[in-house]
Parts: sequence; structure tokens; C-alpha cells
Amino acid sequence: MMTAPAPAVAVQIRTRKTLLLQSLKIMKKEPSATQQKKSTKLSSKTTAKLSTKLLITEGTPVDAADTENHLEIKVEEPADATLLDNILFLLYSFLLYFSKTLFITLPDDTQPGPDFYGLPWKPVVFTVLFGFVSFVVFFWKTILVVKDRVYQVNEQQISQKVNNFTKENEELKQKLSNYEQKMKEQVKEIKKQNMILSDEATKYKDKMKLLEKVKELLDERAKSLHVMLESEREQKAKNQDLIMENKKLIEKLKEVISVNTSELSELQIVLNEAKLREEKVKLECCRLQKENTMLKKKKEQLQQEVKDWSTSHAELSEQIKSFEKSQKDLQVALSHKEDTINALTNCITQLNWLQCESESEDQNREDESDELTNGEVAGDRNKKIKDQIKQMMDVSRTQTTISVVEEDLKLLQLKLRASMSTNCNLEDQIKKLESNCSSLQSSKVGLEEECKTLRQKVEILNELYQQNEMALQKKLSQEEYERLEKEQRLSAAEEKVVSTVEEVKNYKRRIEEMEEELQKTERSFKNQIVCKRRKLMIIGSKLVLQKEL
Repeated sequence: MMTAPAPAVAVQIRTRKTLLLQSLKIMKKEPSATQQKKSTKLSSKTTAKLSTKLLITEGTPVDAADTENHLEIKVEEPADATLLDNILFLLYSFLLYFSKTLFITLPDDTQPGPDFYGLPWKPVVFTVLFGFVSFVVFFWKTILVVKDRVYQVNEQQISQKVNNFTKENEELKQKLSNYEQKMKEQVKEIKKQNMILSDEATKYKDKMKLLEKVKELLDERAKSLHVMLESEREQKAKNQDLIMENKKLIEKLKEVISVNTSELSELQIVLNEAKLREEKVKLECCRLQKENTMLKKKKEQLQQEVKDWSTSHAELSEQIKSFEKSQKDLQVALSHKEDTINALTNCITQLNWLQCESESEDQNREDESDELTNGEVAGDRNKKIKDQIKQMMDVSRTQTTISVVEEDLKLLQLKLRASMSTNCNLEDQIKKLESNCSSLQSSKVGLEEECKTLRQKVEILNELYQQNEMALQKKLSQEEYERLEKEQRLSAAEEKVVSTVEEVKNYKRRIEEMEEELQKTERSFKNQIVCKRRKLMIIGSKLVLQKEL
């Protein structure tokens, strides 16, 4: 009766020692919360094992190794449920395969049918197997469990173990006292460190507040700079748009200048052509002036000739009038002369008759010599005959003169007709020359007006070209000046932005470094606090164990 509690006490002491050692190891190795959970789980498992060991030692004295294995199997059974299912499935498949092979090996007379007396084979086989397994389990539980009692330890061994445990307990007490002193010292040090850490924490908190304020200021400054950057970017975009528009305007102006240059070249070509035409017109004008002078001279000559011809015409008309008068007179004279001619013809006939008579008288002169008294009458007749002969001579002369005068009249009429035709031709030529002169003068006036208009256009275009060039140069100079100012502003803004960005980056780096330092300090403080708490817990547990012992 006295030997039973000794091994139980020894086992309890050992279990407590193992618990303490395991808790110390776990606290040293795993400081985190998850590791604490694992340690609690392991401690719970170890306590369960130890409780089972205690139960085994008090109830049935079995070998320690067997009990530990048995307990380990019982503890690990719920974790290996899937393995049991797999094993059962394999057994079931093996039994099915074995039963099939057995049924196949049976002879044909003894082979089972499709059912067992109206029941299917599966439930029959399952019931048979279940009965067999239940019989085996019952046999194992009732008969095979009964064993003889075997004690693990003797009384001498137990007394030695108790002495050893007492020595160990004394050593543990000394160690616990030392640990308590160390714990007190460490608690004091921890308090001092906590005070220092609290002061440092307050300092760091103040620094954090200052840094937060600085961060807020920097954030505000960064926001303002960001707004400035956006405005600068917008201005830059606008400036780029303006630059593009200015470039487009410059290109357009260049195109306009090229067009104007082409137009100027065309105008210069037109001016050259106009100058050539003007020179030609001048030459033609000179030629026409010369021709005009020649024509004027010819006109003057023709006018003089016309005057001469008019004088000659007047003279000829007077001569014609005189000739007409003389012709009339001659006609009258001719009529008289015709009368005279008639008379003369009569006279001639009479003369012929007289000649005949004279001849007859000559023959009869001698006969008539006596007739002297009639001689005076014959003399008178001879005188009359002579006068008639003279008149006939005068009539012949007048007829010859009249024929000559008529021929002269015909010639004069022909000359008059020729002079009239030449005068008409000259008048026509004069009219043509006057019309040509008027047309040449009008063309000259038109060409002079065209030259004046072209010169005016050229002057206007030159002025416009100069004005456009001046305006373009002014615009280009203004745009270049504005572009340079904008570039300077943009460069200054970019420099400011770069400097501000660098400052912001530096401040961010400082803030991050300070945050990292604060996090590191917080972690170190937390780790120290956790370690000290664990140490305190360990020391408290040791003290509790010592008090219990």
C-alpha cells in the first residue's frame, strides 16, 4: 500500500520538470503570438500524455515505452482518419478480390448462384464480415487483454529517485531564488528602461508630430507645386500650341511670301514685258511720230499741192470759163463763120462760076474790048471775090485754131479729171492717215495709261511687300522674344519644379527613415517588453511550482 504513491509522485515531479523545460525552450525559440499558440498546443499535448502516464502508473503497471506508444497512437488517431479510410477501402477491395478468386476456384456444382436464397450477395457478405470482425474484436477485448501485473520500478529505485528529486528540488529552489533576485534586478532595469523608453517615445512622438506637421506643410507645398506644375504644363501646352500656331502662321506667311515672290516675279516678268512693250510702243511712237512728221510734211506738201492744184484748178476753172466763154464766142463765131462759110461756099461756087465765066470772058475779051463801060463792074466783082477768099482763109485759120483749142480743152479736162482723182485719193489718204494718227494716239494714250497703272501697281505691290516684310519681321521678332521669354520662364519653372521635387523626395526619404527608425524602435521595445513579460511569466510559473513543491 505504501509503494503505490511513490512512483506517482516521481512521475508528477518529472512531468513538472519536463513541462518547465519545454516551456522555457518554447519561450526562447518562439517569441511570436503564433509560436505561443503552438507552445500552448504542445504543452496541452504533453500534459495529456503526462496525465495518461500518471493514469497508467496508478492503474495498470505496463512498460513505459508501450504506454507512450499507445498514447501517441490514441492522440494521433483523429489526425490519421483519412489513412484509416484508405486502409479500409484497400481491405474491402482485397476481400472482394479474394472472394471472387475463391468463387472462381470452386467447382461448377458448388459455385454460388446470382443470389443467396433470394437475397443479394452483398448484404450477406457484409453481414458475415461484420460478424467475423465483431467476434475478433470481442475476443481481443475480453481474452487477449488479460495480462499479469508487471511493476516497472522497485522500492530501492524509487527511494533513490526520491532522493535525487529532493536534491534536484533544492537545487531548483536555489536557482529559483537566484532567478527571483535576477528577476527583481531585471524588473528594476526594465522599469528604468521603460522610463527611458517612455521619454524617448515622448521625444519621438514630438518628433513625429513635428515631422507630421512638416509633412503636411510639404504635402501642401507639393500640392501647390503640383498645381503650379499643372498650370505650368498647361501654359507649356498652350505655349506649344501657340508655337505650333506661330509656326503654321510663319509657314503660311512663308507661303504668302513665296506666293508674293512668285506674283512679284510674275509682275516683274509682266513689267519687263510691259517695259519691252513700252519700248516697242516708244519705238512705234517714234516711228509713228516720224511717220506723222513725214505725213505732216506730206500733208503740208499735199496741202500746198492742193493749194497749187486749187489755184491751178481755179485758174483752169477760170480758163475753162474763159474757154467756155471763148467757146461760146467761138460757137457764135462759128455760127457766123458757118454762115460766112456758106456764103463763101456760095462765093466759091460763084467764083467757080466766075472763073468759068472769066475763062469764057478771056476767050471773049477780044470780042468784048468794046465794052469798056462794063469794066468797072468786073473790077468790083474781083474785089468781092478777093475779100471772100480772105474770109475763107480766115475761116480755115479759125477752124484750125478751134480744133487746136478743143484739143487743149480735152487735155485740160483730162488733167482736171486726173487732178480731181489724185485730190480725192490724197484726201482719202489724208483721212486714213488722220484716222491712223488718231488710233495711234489713242493706243499711245492707252499704253501710257497701262504703263502708269502698271507702275502704280508695282509701286503698290512693292509697298505692300515691304509692309508685309516689316510686319512679318515684327511678328517674328515678337514671337521669338515671347518664345525666348516663355522658354526662360519654363526653364526657371522646370528648375523650380526639379528643385522642389528633389526637396520633396529628400523630405519623403527623411520621413521614411524616421518612420523606419520609429518602427524599429517600437519593434525593439515591443520585443523587449514581450521578452520581459515571458521571463516574468516563466519566473512566476517557477515560483508557483516552488510554492506547490
